[in-house]
Amino acid sequence: MSYQTLYRKWRPQTFSDVIGQSHITETLSRAIELDRLSHAYLFSGPRGTGKTTTARILAKAVNCIEGPTATPCLKCEACLGIAASNYLDLTEIDAASHRRVEETRQLLEMIPFSPSHGRKRVFIIDEVHMLTPESFNTLLKTLEEPPDHVLFILATTDPQHVLPTIVSRCQRFDFRGVPSKELAAHLRTIAEGESIHIDDAALMQVARAHGGSVRDAVGTLEQLYAFCPSGITSKDVSVLLGTTEYGLVFEAVDVLESGSTAAVIEYMRKISSTGTDLRHFVHDLCRHFRDLALLAEAPEADQFVEAPPDHIEHMKRQAAGSSPAKSIRCARRLQQGELDIRATADPVLFTEVLMLELANDTGAPAVSVAPAPQKVAPPRPQPRPAPAPPKDPVVEKAPKPPEAPRVEPAPAAPDAPAAQSVEELRAQWPQALGILKQMGKSSIAAYLGQARIVDYDGKVVTIGVKFQSHVDRMQASNNTEALQRVFRERVTGKDVRITFILDEGAAAPASVESDKVYDDPGYEPPGGESEFKKKLNEPTPVVGSGTENVTDFLVNKLGASPRDDIKEVEPDKKIEIPKWQQRRDQARRDSS
Repeated sequence: MSYQTLYRKWRPQTFSDVIGQSHITETLSRAIELDRLSHAYLFSGPRGTGKTTTARILAKAVNCIEGPTATPCLKCEACLGIAASNYLDLTEIDAASHRRVEETRQLLEMIPFSPSHGRKRVFIIDEVHMLTPESFNTLLKTLEEPPDHVLFILATTDPQHVLPTIVSRCQRFDFRGVPSKELAAHLRTIAEGESIHIDDAALMQVARAHGGSVRDAVGTLEQLYAFCPSGITSKDVSVLLGTTEYGLVFEAVDVLESGSTAAVIEYMRKISSTGTDLRHFVHDLCRHFRDLALLAEAPEADQFVEAPPDHIEHMKRQAAGSSPAKSIRCARRLQQGELDIRATADPVLFTEVLMLELANDTGAPAVSVAPAPQKVAPPRPQPRPAPAPPKDPVVEKAPKPPEAPRVEPAPAAPDAPAAQSVEELRAQWPQALGILKQMGKSSIAAYLGQARIVDYDGKVVTIGVKFQSHVDRMQASNNTEALQRVFRERVTGKDVRITFILDEGAAAPASVESDKVYDDPGYEPPGGESEFKKKLNEPTPVVGSGTENVTDFLVNKLGASPRDDIKEVEPDKKIEIPKWQQRRDQARRDSS
């Protein structure tokens, strides 16, 4: 007979032979005994944890001549045929190479036929997540209600890529990685059966190196036997797998405890000369510090440490000479170093620096020394320079001066009293409107030109506005925030909430003289609203430029949007600008 690899030769044949999956094997055994087997199962989990092996054992259990039984006889035609993979009533396919919908239909064509010898026809679909969505949908109805003589077992390492409609029609079992101690015991059984000489430390290294995969660990044991047929030691495992020998890990802790830079550099030269994979070294040292922290707090917690008994005793002695807090800090820094070393161009230099950092760990947290932040006074608005005298318009046209930068309002001066009552707030209301214009919020100031303070209780400011369109516009968040900022920094000295209400009395005109220059954007010209409407209907020549004043007047008196109302005036409609408005416009231009 030709040579057979160890993982095939030592493949479990009964549920009791499967290691590390008792939560699955016991459930299936009881289901068989109670005659409560499902028609479809989904086995998911990492590679090498026994998914396909358990599926074959289940096929034996339902077709054994002494069954259905949880302990197949392993002697009948069904048991021997399934073990040799030549049983007619067992169909095992690889979905990675049979993923198309046509191949799934061919599989379904076999389902109506009764079993040739056994009780059930068992279909094992390995790596079922590789099926196409069309193949899944083709399988869906049959998987939901198969004939009584059919048993489906789906196996996958990537269950999240299996359609939820498929998963919902199966009983799902999640296989787990086998613990290192249990896997090491299994490897010891195989080594003794194959007359392989290997020490316990080497077995534990092999078990820890494969993350709970039984097949990978058995394959490595077979490889080590070919590498060292006379006997396998921990050093041989380190050479073959690149892992760190236990003695070097213990020595690393002693070197770090000494705090000597020269000792660390000398140790790193030794590590580099052995050919140890530095990523594995950092990982193994991180795990070792984790074990030290655990044993320092709970010396009796041996079952949580994956190491041979003699090594655990050595760990306890090291843990007694170090604090758990320092061990945790070292483990955390090594864990981060394990991620960073993947991106470094010089792993040796990186690991040396990392070891030096651990050797100089004093336990004091790093403190960032920075100068205390200094309060910076907000910039004050600079006075605008006086306008240059106009040049002769016949000779040349004066260039347009650059626009002045927008000035943000400064915090209130220390001697400016904060408004505490509604009367004080009303007295400072014109100043608030002026600040809004300085902030570049002229449109908001225009909307509030004829508004008035209705009430103030120390927390809420109620502002009355004449037109509903102004209420809607001012309730926008950005407009309200600008006004709240003015109140907080220049008027009330604290955060207040602003509410707007419709108030017919908010637009009462002030008594002013018509021949003065007024800087009130809501000033009503002589004649009132009716006179303005009359001028809209009677074209008159325009004198001066009063577009801004007309806009203010439209907003404050007619309650419309500035941009829309200007557009509604027909081009041939001329508006006469009174002299008082001309003088006011000239005063504004001179001041700017």
